[in-house]
Amino acid sequence: MVLEKEIPRFLEWIGGAALQWCVVLGVLVALGLFFGLLVSIIRRGPLRGIASLFGVVWSAVADVCLMSPRRISALAWLAVKESIRKKVVVAVGIFIFVLMLAGWFLDPASEDPGRLY
Repeated sequence: MVLEKEIPRFLEWIGGAALQWCVVLGVLVALGLFFGLLVSIIRRGPLRGIASLFGVVWSAVADVCLMSPRRISALAWLAVKESIRKKVVVAVGIFIFVLMLAGWFLDPASEDPGRLY
């Protein structure tokens, strides 16, 4: 496989990628707030709709600021224990094993990667 351009180093592209991610996130949040405001105004009227939206946003910001790392780690540990109990780890292990065996049957030197996979 011939590369047309050299692969950039991590520190060269992460700044632009992080900026683009922040812009996309900001646009999505703005769209979500706009549609939430629109629905709230339609259902409750202009003043109560705006007040309701600001109340929900204030509550969400307060919840995010008051999150405890200890509680988050406890929830993550419970999720791991539950996945072990439900045998999800076995399914992931089988999937990884199948992917490792797939290398024997796939030809990476193929000219048509779409047909390859």
